[in-house]
Amino acid sequence: MPQPIRTKSGHGFSARYEPFRVLERPNLAAKIGLVSTAWSGIEERLAILLSIILNPSQKGRDLFGHAILNSVISIPAKINIFNSVIRVSRDSRKYKVLVDRLLPEVRTRAEERNRVIHAIWGVSISYPNDLIALPTWDRMVDPPIRYTEKDFDDIFKRITDTNDKLKAFHDSLIK
Repeated sequence: MPQPIRTKSGHGFSARYEPFRVLERPNLAAKIGLVSTAWSGIEERLAILLSIILNPSQKGRDLFGHAILNSVISIPAKINIFNSVIRVSRDSRKYKVLVDRLLPEVRTRAEERNRVIHAIWGVSISYPNDLIALPTWDRMVDPPIRYTEKDFDDIFKRITDTNDKLKAFHDSLIK
């Protein structure tokens, strides 16, 4: 799990945050790309699922879900679209697992993904094998966060596991 770096009065820790610094840790820089790519799989799966809910006879082959979800940026808004569409669906019970378990899990994965994608990345000689994230979401409060290779691998795995669950749910709908 990524760990905040806490020091007494800021002593004993420094990091360099210029964009090219991540290239000093090429394997970890690549892991940021893996997280981004894995997340794209979830976005695609959500669009297919919304298409199925809107037009079940097409089994996700139309582009309605893509057209709708691609016009919305935030995951909470996308989840609200699902909840609204499912609420008025004749088959709303059929989507209970999606609403109760999978969409909340997607929201959690989105938060993890956002912490990776929206961070300002740097390096520190204090942590020569890691990347340091300077949080952009609340820099006045949040300390820098240390990410190890295992942290990136764990985030990637959680995102792909969630996508696998979405795919299993998708497969159950189109049988």
